[in-house]
Amino acid sequence: MKKLILTAMAVVTIIGTASAELEWLADEYDFGTFLESCGPQTGNVRFVNKGPEPTIISRVRPSCGCTAATYTEGEIAVGDTAVVNFTYNPVGRPGRFEKTVKVYTGTNNRLKTIRIRGTVIGSPETLRLDYPVEAGALRLTTNRLEGGVVKFGTARHFFVTGYNMSNDTIFPVYECDNPALSIDIPKDGVVPGDVFAISVYFNSRDVKQPGPISIPITVKASKDAKDEARVIFLADVVADVGRMSPMEVKQGARISVTPELIDLGILQANKKKTITKEIIVENEGENELKILRIYCAEEGVKAVKYPTHLKGGKRNTITVKIDPNKLKPGPQAIMLDIYTNDPVKPVKSIRIAVNKE
Repeated sequence: MKKLILTAMAVVTIIGTASAELEWLADEYDFGTFLESCGPQTGNVRFVNKGPEPTIISRVRPSCGCTAATYTEGEIAVGDTAVVNFTYNPVGRPGRFEKTVKVYTGTNNRLKTIRIRGTVIGSPETLRLDYPVEAGALRLTTNRLEGGVVKFGTARHFFVTGYNMSNDTIFPVYECDNPALSIDIPKDGVVPGDVFAISVYFNSRDVKQPGPISIPITVKASKDAKDEARVIFLADVVADVGRMSPMEVKQGARISVTPELIDLGILQANKKKTITKEIIVENEGENELKILRIYCAEEGVKAVKYPTHLKGGKRNTITVKIDPNKLKPGPQAIMLDIYTNDPVKPVKSIRIAVNKE
């Protein structure tokens, strides 16, 4: 439903050396809620030239390319009414919108800002493209938040955009029990067709161990909703060596491993025997080396035994077990990452080459 919001304010515009008093009949326009499939929507505002001199509309500028505008051209005599038309194109733009149309009048370009707003109910095609994750009345832009490499002690901010595809107001809720994530979600409700943001704040200081982390977040349209969306937050937390002095770096631990490449060659698909490999790890630095975590993304590769501390100049053994039945078929290079307090190389990687037939 379209409606004009009237104002009692008048704008004074100068024409030449005289002034023309303009009475704007409205300076806002609400398109209401409409379907994207209805296509571009047009509205207008008007003003009356109260005199004492004629005036003109010199130019009109919408705030973005989604809005086009036309206006009364030529001289606007005293007592005449001028109109500014604007058309909003909703294609590919579901959700609430607020735009401005700037109107310049008189030879000195006196500015009047018109505000337009509305809410677009997205088409199924647009929603599938822009909000592919569906959970009942709720849709999300993604089910993965890629945090990338994050230095321990720092914090980062992320967003997931949601959309209300129902005909009723929804009150989204979330569940996440990991203290490293602080989440904020609208509490006052989301009206039909509106877009909202889920704010995700990640504080690496609350991570118990370095390396890759995967934290699930469950989002629902309401507390009682049956359907839910699962968003996974992913990050790789590494030591922040930038906080160390040059002397601390020089005297720090230094990890060395032998071998850095384990070549398993060709493995038969029906091979049942677990393969055991040993890796020599040595601390070539002065301070104590701490092995904080050994991680491999492949389920079939695990470090089952390793030292957690090594004094300077000492060495020990990391025992790795490989289950061929849990490896993916085909040639691949598997990375086994060792997270330590080495200030130069906080992550030392061992490559495991294998071709499973």
